[in-house]
Amino acid sequence: MPTIFSRIAAGEIPCYKIAADERHFAFLDINPVAPGHVLVIPRREVPYIFDLTDEETGARVVDEEVCIGCGMCTAACPWNMPQVNAQTGTSTKCVSCGRCAEQCPNGAIKFIDWEDIAQKAIDEGVVSTTTIVEA
Repeated sequence: MPTIFSRIAAGEIPCYKIAADERHFAFLDINPVAPGHVLVIPRREVPYIFDLTDEETGARVVDEEVCIGCGMCTAACPWNMPQVNAQTGTSTKCVSCGRCAEQCPNGAIKFIDWEDIAQKAIDEGVVSTTTIVEA
C-alpha cells in the first residue's frame, strides 16, 4: 500500500513542489518547523529508512570524531535543521541542501548532492539564508 509520501510524489495529493529527480522528491511541509521547511523524500519505499543508501536519501553524514559543535552548520541552513546535540556536542543529521557542509570549518559534514534545492527555494523567495564564510 502506498504511503502518504508516495502519493504526494505521484501527484495524487497536492503539494508545493520544490525539486524532483528519479530518486528524490522535495516539497514544502504543510506543518513547518520553520519558514521554508522542506521535506526531501526518497521515491523508493522501504520498511526502514536505514535500508536506503546515502545516495538514495541524499544524506548528510556527520563525522562525530571531527565535529567540534561550533554551530556554523545551523547558522548556514536556510531551514535551521541541523542542531548541535547537547549530549554529544556534535551536529545532528538531516537530509537537506548541503549549505552546512560548505560552512563547516573542519570538514566534519559530507553530503550527497542530488540537486541544489536550497538555491531553488531561495531564488523563489521561499526562504532566506546568511553566508558566514565564502567557500
